[in-house]
Amino acid sequence: MILTEAHFSGIKFKIKDEIALAKKHIYVAVAWFTDYELLQALLQKQKQGVLVSLALVKDEINFGEYGLNFDSLTNAGGKFFALEGSLMHNKFCVIDGRTLITGSFNWTRKASALNMENIVITYDDFDLAHKFIEQFQLITGSRANQATNPNVNSILKRLQVVKHFIALDEEEDLLLQANRLKKDADVECIADIVDHIIGKEYSKAIILIDQLTAKYSQIIIYENQMLFALRLELRDLEYRTVAIDSEISEKEKVINLYNYLLNKNLGELLEQILQLKKEYSYFHRKESQYSESEYQEAKRKYEQYSQQREEEEKEVYHDLSAPEKAELKVLYKEAVVLCHPDKFQGNKQEKEAEEVFKELGNAYKRQDIKSVYGILDSLKRGTLIISPDKASDVELLKIKVEKLRVTLEKKMIYQDLLEKSEVYRTASSISDHSKHFAVLKTKLEDEYEFWRRRVGKQATSANIE
Repeated sequence: MILTEAHFSGIKFKIKDEIALAKKHIYVAVAWFTDYELLQALLQKQKQGVLVSLALVKDEINFGEYGLNFDSLTNAGGKFFALEGSLMHNKFCVIDGRTLITGSFNWTRKASALNMENIVITYDDFDLAHKFIEQFQLITGSRANQATNPNVNSILKRLQVVKHFIALDEEEDLLLQANRLKKDADVECIADIVDHIIGKEYSKAIILIDQLTAKYSQIIIYENQMLFALRLELRDLEYRTVAIDSEISEKEKVINLYNYLLNKNLGELLEQILQLKKEYSYFHRKESQYSESEYQEAKRKYEQYSQQREEEEKEVYHDLSAPEKAELKVLYKEAVVLCHPDKFQGNKQEKEAEEVFKELGNAYKRQDIKSVYGILDSLKRGTLIISPDKASDVELLKIKVEKLRVTLEKKMIYQDLLEKSEVYRTASSISDHSKHFAVLKTKLEDEYEFWRRRVGKQATSANIE
């Protein structure tokens, strides 16, 4: 199951956690790298036998007076590429061909301590991870070295034998072939293929075998590098958009739950206070133009809250235990990947995807785990079919990429505003809702008495006059 997460804080520590889980290989391509702790994390894995490959720009930032000692990585057996005269601005890390980390974060001290950065982590999208590995090999020139490897032809033949044994369900012969392939583990994907065979994950092994065969066979069709880069960029932006939408939905859920509990516990009292403010402003409305506008504003707030309260009383929110909340989050993220409208742009199912996405979001905000599960089950059965983007027009892809980039930037701004809003800061800081609303109730009762007395005085004065 493919999962995607977005992180906006504690990024360095999250990257270190993912590096610590590496078992086979790590590919890192970043423009700038000055963070000592991250280099030590890579060095430690290299010393444990995990093959680390690092590419960065050869410039004053990386190799100046305060640059890191990258020779320590090569001395430990790792691979290091300093790209001279390069405009390389990649920022990605691929771990074991299954975990992809990408985003705005350069691996620098400044990015960790000062900058507002983000990363998106995608788990178990093997196709996407290997495309980033291909990009790493392309910018470092390491792909050409493999293509001219005299063992490649024999490896490809052996892989066809492996596919044959899988079809015949010959497990003993499969394990024998897997052991023979181990000596070629330095060739791209082979280590992963061997692991999938041993783990009896034959479908995953077939996917990687087909990818490797297509890449190095003589019938491979050359693909324009600009098309490849744009498709990769588009897919990365789609994943980042899905991840940011998940973060936004999570924050909106926190706010909606708070508003629901506020309305349930104190809604009637709040409405009475707004009504008193409206009545007080009514008595003063003729004093000046400013007083009239104050009255109109008080009236608007009262009517708006009354309508909002009426609508919220119709909503049904579900109380969930901590494990149920965790399960709900996982189910929601999986469903979002399958129905996000950005994946259906220009598709005949675009409008249907928008409706399903909206329905999913509403169910998630109400913590309706049953409905979320039902939507996910329907999506898995093929309610919506995501067609791979096979667009071959460079200009069309450029437009799609730019459009999605603008959309992502807007969503990131909205997410930031949401996170800084007073209602979210209040809602997310509450550890005990009962205690919070008890304290708030006391304050609101005092406010109610204050306005009740003022309105009473105004009414008395009006009667005397």
